[in-house]
Amino acid sequence: MKNRIFLVSCFLFGAGSIAAAASGPATTIVDLAAYDKVSYVSVTNVSDTEGKGTSTAPWASILHALDKTRGRTAAILVAGGLYTEHSLQMQKGVHLYGGFDATDWSRDIRVHRTTIDAAGAGRVLIAADKSTLDGFEITGGLILSLIHI
Repeated sequence: MKNRIFLVSCFLFGAGSIAAAASGPATTIVDLAAYDKVSYVSVTNVSDTEGKGTSTAPWASILHALDKTRGRTAAILVAGGLYTEHSLQMQKGVHLYGGFDATDWSRDIRVHRTTIDAAGAGRVLIAADKSTLDGFEITGGLILSLIHI
């Protein structure tokens, strides 16, 4: 009798775990104190040359932010919007976080949807060791490869 009760309990707890896992992506807090540098990107900014990568003067592109943060342990906070970029090369120790509101830099990945779209121009992103990609929708990547037989 004890075995049957135990099995029923495991089944019920297991079902609860499956339901929780199926709820989808969730907004997490980014601990900015953990990074040597924090940079900001917003698609509403006019250009990368006018931006400074700060919360009040963000850069306009993720590519530019990645180029400016080479060799650092950094967080790049990306405001919601559509970023048409391709062949982004992640850097070791650089962490990309999407889902931010560009006015106050609060984060909600469902409200401030952040999309990187390669628009069929190539791969979207190349990953790197000890880096993070969180809070993005990735779409439009295209890789054409020739197979030699």
